[in-house]
Amino acid sequence: GECHGAKNTGTEDIVFVSIVAPVPSDYDPVTTN
Repeated sequence: GECHGAKNTGTEDIVFVSIVAPVPSDYDPVTTN
């Protein structure tokens, strides 16, 4: 969560980070949404 000074402190931040940063195989934004 270093990109653009974003921190993964909340759900919205995690989603934002997942867009600007590589998404780990354990996290699936499609399934989460």
